[in-house]
Amino acid sequence: MSRIPAIILLIFVASWAWHPARSEAPHYLIGTGSKGATFYPLAKAICKEVARLRMGFTCEAVSTPGSGFNLKALQRGDFDLAFSQSFLLARAAQGEPPFTDRHDKIRAIAPLHLEVFTLAIRPDSGVRQLDDLLGRRVNIGNQGSGSRATIEQLLQSLDWSPAAFSAYDLKSADLPAALCGGQIDAAIYSTGHPNDIYRRMIDDCGVRLVDLWSDKVEKFVDASWQYESVVLPPDTYSNQTLAVRGFGTRVILSGSVSLPDCHVAGLLRAIRQGRVRLLELVPAARSIPLRAETDVPGATTHPGVLGACPEHLGEH
Repeated sequence: MSRIPAIILLIFVASWAWHPARSEAPHYLIGTGSKGATFYPLAKAICKEVARLRMGFTCEAVSTPGSGFNLKALQRGDFDLAFSQSFLLARAAQGEPPFTDRHDKIRAIAPLHLEVFTLAIRPDSGVRQLDDLLGRRVNIGNQGSGSRATIEQLLQSLDWSPAAFSAYDLKSADLPAALCGGQIDAAIYSTGHPNDIYRRMIDDCGVRLVDLWSDKVEKFVDASWQYESVVLPPDTYSNQTLAVRGFGTRVILSGSVSLPDCHVAGLLRAIRQGRVRLLELVPAARSIPLRAETDVPGATTHPGVLGACPEHLGEH
């Protein structure tokens, strides 16, 4: 080989090695929630389906304090995708509390499962309904979570003062130890059902679910677009022989405005085509609607939702 072609070859190899991004698939981070709840395992299951379908990108679930944290991090660019309750996405889009400005870099992608607010009690607590919480030790969720934001709204609608009971702000992952260990008497908690946190509480110390429903709660639910009445059927958990009434809110998958349209379309395809596998891994996914339409006041939908990408995306 002559000297000049050898030099040219060396330059070509060095140039190719200097641009590794050309051969690396984009890797996206999804802000979720506690590992034992529903956001985190569902995001993991979706990312597993993305990898199975070879969509041309990969993703990873990141455990976080919850919805409010996720949306703020998504706006900053710390995450590429985020799970949140629909009402918090609406507030973020419109710059309403707990957000201090409009989160204009976020785009709605798809509705996911229903999160149901239920009341979990120690079997010896004496609590049989919502009004029995007065004077008790009650967990209302950690700051930054969608559960906490909704419960604060509910308490305000009930005209309950902060001193109505001893309020705790434990994370969902800490609930089994707190309830079974006697640190608290009850917890109002929002999550998809069934899930591992509730299973642990029920199996370890017989925690029970009771109706989080009354005329006042019905009035609260009817007054807002963001909530709907929900019934957990009997046998959702091992010790549940009766239906349990509560209310729920839809979870939304959102993404950065900078996400490529075809990658958003690929995410939707993974959710749609992987529905059976998602249900096997996360039973709460049964409430994911078949139609991927988001209807969140003030929130802009990502253009990739229109699906203007070939169905063979990533299959190469």
